[in-house]
Parts: sequence; structure tokens; C-alpha cells
Amino acid sequence: MDEITFSSSRERAKEWLERDERDRIARDEQRRADRPAGKLTRGLHEKLSSCNIAQLKTAKEVCNQLIARQRKPPNPIECPSRFVEQVLASYGFKNELFRAELRRTTQRADKVYVNGPYVYGYSWDGSYIKPKYYGTIKRPSKRLSRKVWNILRARISLPEVEKLRAELNEKWLSKTAEMQDSE
Repeated sequence: MDEITFSSSRERAKEWLERDERDRIARDEQRRADRPAGKLTRGLHEKLSSCNIAQLKTAKEVCNQLIARQRKPPNPIECPSRFVEQVLASYGFKNELFRAELRRTTQRADKVYVNGPYVYGYSWDGSYIKPKYYGTIKRPSKRLSRKVWNILRARISLPEVEKLRAELNEKWLSKTAEMQDSE
């Protein structure tokens, strides 16, 4: 005879929550995959379809302004600066702002070091500015335009960078020593 299993309402609720979470993750992944292709989310499409002609004209003007903004490199002030100690040189090319930066390690480490110069490119992605790593000034990635690399390299004097990096390392080493002494 077949065995009949009974599940408690707690187990059913747990299964339902797990299935709901998997479905939500799948929807988010699909939405992210559709973003580079330029597909609109269902909610945005529904909101636009409920607008009248005057509202759609205003939305079109706003879209044109946003397109113009995304075709230009971001303002250096708007670029994320977490872990950036010093910007050595920057150059805007097409819709990307390229910067040669000295970056520090996390403050959670026993010692904080300043490394670099690294080359990062910053570009708009919707309302966010996304950083993209292009290697070091000494060994840039092949994805980095030769024109950009030559301009950044010409603006940086490597002996001065080494001196600046040593000064910043000394500053951070003394700060971490102070923080360890206070604990």
C-alpha cells in the first residue's frame, strides 16, 4: 500500500516562501538582462501608456535631456570616490571619464596601503555612474584606447607619483597606529 505523507502548514509556508524568492530572483535577473537591450520594464510601459499627449511630450523632452547627459562623460565630482586617495590625471573621451588614481586598501586591515596608479573609466548607466577597471598606468588593459593611455601617461610623472604614494602610505600607517593604540 502507498504511504501517504502529510505536511504541516509550516512546511507548506516555507516551501511557498522559497518558491516565491526563487521567482523574484528570476524576475530580477530577467529585468537586468533586458536592460542593456533597451527593453522597458512592464511598470514603466504601463505608466507611459496611461499618459496623455501633453505628458508624453514632456516625457520626450526629459528623455532627450537624459540622452544628452549620458552621451557626455560624468562630472568628476559625481564619480564614486570610495578608496580613492588621489586623482592624478583625468580625461573625458566619448561618454567616459578616465582617471588615473591612487587607491587605498580597506581600513579593516591591520595596515592600510596606498597602491596604484590605476586607470578607471566612469560612465553613466541610468542614474548611476559605473566604474570600469582598465589596469595600471604601467600595464593598461587592451580595452583602453591608445589615445587615452598616452594622454594619461603624459600627465603623470612616475617619480612624483612614487613620492606621493610614499607620503600617503606614511599618513595611513600613522593613522592605523593611532587607532590601534586607542583600542
